[in-house]
Amino acid sequence: MALMSPRRSLVEQAIDRLSARINAGDWPTGTRLPTEPELAEQLGMSRNTVREAVRVLAFAGVLEVRQGDGTYLRSCADALDTVRTLANAAHEHHAEVRSVLETQAARLAAERARPDDITALYALLDAINALPPQDSEGRIALDLRFHRQVVDCAHNPVLLELYRFSVLAVRERLIASLDDPDAPRPGDEHHRAIVDAIARGDGEAAAAAVAYIATYDNRLPPTSAYLESQ
Repeated sequence: MALMSPRRSLVEQAIDRLSARINAGDWPTGTRLPTEPELAEQLGMSRNTVREAVRVLAFAGVLEVRQGDGTYLRSCADALDTVRTLANAAHEHHAEVRSVLETQAARLAAERARPDDITALYALLDAINALPPQDSEGRIALDLRFHRQVVDCAHNPVLLELYRFSVLAVRERLIASLDDPDAPRPGDEHHRAIVDAIARGDGEAAAAAVAYIATYDNRLPPTSAYLESQ
């Protein structure tokens, strides 16, 4: 059995101890943490170990290192833990989140979509329809581009980033469905209904059309490819 690097283990311990103090409220958000020597003494660890732990937490967005000024608590939420939770979530949970995000995005798209956005959506529909029936992989790639374009039309960068992550798990199940001729697939008319509703500014109709397509995700074959890719 491979042994864990002692240095890595110490850094992990330092991260845990710092996180425990943050969660306990020892340092309110926005305040400056003790200096590196002070933290090393308080944690009972070397300065090098504390320095590495601070770097990890800074990368995760928890801490902010200001050169010549000190280290500040930026957020009480550990982004790395959040990513781990998302990466290991069940497909049905990802599908539910994707449905929520796309449904709201469709409503916003109906309010905010510009003429060039609508043109891009119709162009993607034409590209999907032009594919030969046997090109399943090409259809999946364009389908994912289409749905991302719908979210793009909402013009909300936070919504888009959340969507980009949640769609990864669905993508793997779509790919797994290529070998299953009985896997359910929405028709082109369902996608066109989304675009038509956005084009005429009907948010509720657009959301309903997206919600209908989302029901197909929960009927796709399971796959472990997504977790294996993390």
